[in-house]
Amino acid sequence: MRHLPLAVPLLFLAACGAGNGDAPPAPAATEPAPSLAASEPAFTGPALSKDDLASKVCFFTPAEIADKLGFTVEAGKPDTAQLQAYGMASCVYDGSSNSLRITAIWLDPAQVAPSRASMTRMSGGGRVEQLAGDADSAYLHDMQDNGTSLHYLRQNVRIQLHATSGAVPFATMKPRLLALRRVP
Repeated sequence: MRHLPLAVPLLFLAACGAGNGDAPPAPAATEPAPSLAASEPAFTGPALSKDDLASKVCFFTPAEIADKLGFTVEAGKPDTAQLQAYGMASCVYDGSSNSLRITAIWLDPAQVAPSRASMTRMSGGGRVEQLAGDADSAYLHDMQDNGTSLHYLRQNVRIQLHATSGAVPFATMKPRLLALRRVP
């Protein structure tokens, strides 16, 4: 039997509003759905399909990673087994003592605005630093000895770029992660 990572059921429970054994609450008839002003579209450009995400979840080349992050890695290894059912895909670029992991969560285009409005900063320890005014609602997560992550919402995909780089401090990795082009 194949086991799902713990994050998948937790994301599912959080999305359903469950987790305490109760059924999700019925939506209130008087509360309007979250919306953006006409001048603030949820995202620009076409929505990315799950098939498109599956075909390009390894967005970077090893040369791009070496240039921007300062360490060498092998070609990315995609994992799209959970994409159709759970909307999650990932790609891991491994190096001798470093790695970059991309986790991409596909959102139905109708869910982008509510997701952007309620992006949580789940840290699991360490320090979280919001990037004020960032068009992609980005934030950084300093996981201390476990690396640094950049989280953001682009088009209809939530992205986490997690760099594990030995003892490279957050202050050094932060500008490197921010130098990577935003994907998709």
